[in-house]
Amino acid sequence: MGRAQSAKALKIPRGVQLRGDTVRINFSRLGQRHYITLPDLKPTQTDLDWAAGILAKAKRDIRSGTFKWSEHFPDHKLAKSELRSPDNLTIAGLLDIYLKEYASHRKADLTLDNYRYYTNRFIKPEFGHLILPEFRVGHITQWVTRMGNRHISNTTLKSYLSPLRSAFKYAKSQNLVEYNPFVDFEWPEESRQTLQKKRARKKQKKLDVFTLEDISQLLAAAERPQEAHIIQFGFWSGLRPEELFALHWEDIDFCRGIACISRAKVFRRGYSMIEEEPEEREVLKEIKTGELGERDLVLLPSALSALVRQQPYTQNHSPFVFHADYSNKPWRNTNQFRNRFQKLCILAGIRYRRPYMMRHTYASMLLKEGENENFVARQLGHVDTQMLRKVYGEFIPDTASDNGYQLRGDWQAIEKVHTPTLPAPDSDI
Repeated sequence: MGRAQSAKALKIPRGVQLRGDTVRINFSRLGQRHYITLPDLKPTQTDLDWAAGILAKAKRDIRSGTFKWSEHFPDHKLAKSELRSPDNLTIAGLLDIYLKEYASHRKADLTLDNYRYYTNRFIKPEFGHLILPEFRVGHITQWVTRMGNRHISNTTLKSYLSPLRSAFKYAKSQNLVEYNPFVDFEWPEESRQTLQKKRARKKQKKLDVFTLEDISQLLAAAERPQEAHIIQFGFWSGLRPEELFALHWEDIDFCRGIACISRAKVFRRGYSMIEEEPEEREVLKEIKTGELGERDLVLLPSALSALVRQQPYTQNHSPFVFHADYSNKPWRNTNQFRNRFQKLCILAGIRYRRPYMMRHTYASMLLKEGENENFVARQLGHVDTQMLRKVYGEFIPDTASDNGYQLRGDWQAIEKVHTPTLPAPDSDI
């Protein structure tokens, strides 16, 4: 705003200071003195008068009680703290803080992708403009009810709201809010149509295992050798499809007949903003949360045989064991594999079941043959036999009887005492 002048020739206003070639102002607020450097101003009389005007505006708002750092000095550190106060912080701002300062350092990449997508797709358009003190349980209830009327299940809506629920939990720990509305929120009942859809999906997921004849027909119909290998290995290893896709040659110990299962391959879309094109990418992650974790899988003879036949196809030029024949590239996701699996079922003349049923078939075969339940649970990656008994109870034989379950009560005697004598049937009937 002017050329630098000699300090002796300048008239320095009260509250304005020169520090070399920089200009700063100072004032007192709430009993504390603040010194603010104005980097855009030079030691000229014009700029010093300009600094005095800035100082006068700040003092005027301090006296009236309307002073805000973000309005007068937005680059000051106190301005950033002020913007995070509940009186000024919006839902959108809280989510940005939570995702940047907390979730980005603690959540898995895939979870973070989903959080960003749900935030930009659902939460910000609906609640982003509200400041924290305005946000109440009613806002959540109204939105959930409206979405539920579109036959979206509560399970899905819980996923959509998960970043906001986590953000409020974080805000409470940081003293940004005194009240977390999710504490008092209760999920409304789902619509009849939603419940019907859930029942239909549950029927589709019932345990419907393949027979040994089905497996033989399916392998015979597989004209592409690598597809036959992954299907045979899937039926005789019990791996989840995403674990099959992530299996590396370095995980296989042929001498001991062991495969180390420690990762899964998923194919997800990463979202940073809704307007941007989603980034498609393959991700290797740790195996399913809450399970046994890394485990040594004892390979049955048919599983080992499938690996030996697969060696010439991928072992010398790929870290991944299984490739798709038509592209000679590693399998990317379950949808890609399911399409081929469905066509093979049609060619084999057997009823289609989803590829995950290979895992169920493996577990049911082991249990029907009397293998130890703890061993089967470890093979599947479960921490105990609770899930095993819940899912595969019908396949666990009762060793007390050759003909299935052995009744422990003398029901014949009990029924004889408590069953009334019925009249003899009419001879004319």
